[in-house]
Amino acid sequence: MIISVSDTGIGIPLEKRGQLFSRFMQSSFSGDSMGIGLHLTHELVNVHKGSIEYAENEGQGSVFTVTLPLDSSVYESKDFLISTVLMEETDHTDEGIPCRLVKEEQMVAPLNKKKILIIEDDTDIREFLKKEISVYFEVVAEADGVAGFERARTYDADLIICDVLMPGMNGYEVTRKLKNEFSTSHIPIILLTAMGTTENKLEGVESGADAYVTKPFSLKLLLARMVQLIDQREKLREKYVNDPSIERPAIYTSDKDKQFLDKLQAIIEQELGNPEFTMEDFAARMKLGRTVFSKKVRGLTGHTPNEYFRIIRLKKAAELLLEGNYNVSEVSYKVGISDPLYFSRCFKTQYGVSPSVYLRGKEKEGLKT
Repeated sequence: MIISVSDTGIGIPLEKRGQLFSRFMQSSFSGDSMGIGLHLTHELVNVHKGSIEYAENEGQGSVFTVTLPLDSSVYESKDFLISTVLMEETDHTDEGIPCRLVKEEQMVAPLNKKKILIIEDDTDIREFLKKEISVYFEVVAEADGVAGFERARTYDADLIICDVLMPGMNGYEVTRKLKNEFSTSHIPIILLTAMGTTENKLEGVESGADAYVTKPFSLKLLLARMVQLIDQREKLREKYVNDPSIERPAIYTSDKDKQFLDKLQAIIEQELGNPEFTMEDFAARMKLGRTVFSKKVRGLTGHTPNEYFRIIRLKKAAELLLEGNYNVSEVSYKVGISDPLYFSRCFKTQYGVSPSVYLRGKEKEGLKT
């Protein structure tokens, strides 16, 4: 198959023709071009075992000719996105998709329940990312910055992937608004863009982005950055839960989030010994609706408000046990848990040992020192 694209413009200077397919090649004749279109085209044509050539258009303008082979034998099996064996299935849907593929896709659940929001205006890239990332995470996608911003406010995302160049609201604006919005300021954001200059990256960092990945990107690299950002937070949360000496979670990236956690901690300390304190009371004291309150607490701590309150109670219990002034039942009541047996089960779940064993272990450590 041969495709020719021609124009009647000023043509391309002779000295520039050897650089036509180089990445980021720019000159005065290309206007505000970023210099990646022809490079990407060249790479795509090569992947499809074809060729692309430039010629003058009878002395005025340019002609680009793409030649692609139509014989599938020129490809190796690894070149196909869908196995040729599966493509030969006789039972197909009306759209020509093998029914086996449809059934398998419907049956496969993501490997974990972390939620990812993709904001990307290019349909092909958006669908590609959605398909590939949904193997590992729950995924939703929006086609522009405005819709993406609104979805982020209602969707309880663990991470957002956002393109930079989009209509309506660009990625920098989306990131800035999300980081200034109380209900979304805690969500890590990865920016995707073809603009990889230092100035562009600086703008991304200043807008509040947590990571910056340039196009064309490696899917493995993108997934690695996603996992890294999520894993860093999980490790901090795990350390906070398991180490009684850590008083506050350090998972915040803005002053607003720090203020929220400080206020949260102050209320917990005031109501620590009150077994009747409900989550409705908690949300009311924070002057938030229950849904927004729950989303914010989970986003910053990784736990529901009930779970987080219990974690704080047990951390305080560990502190009281070490003081040596109370028995296990007394400590249970002092931290607002009216059933000592339930308290012991929760304590063992969090710290790996029962309260009495924990106390004996710490006493032995004290004797050794």
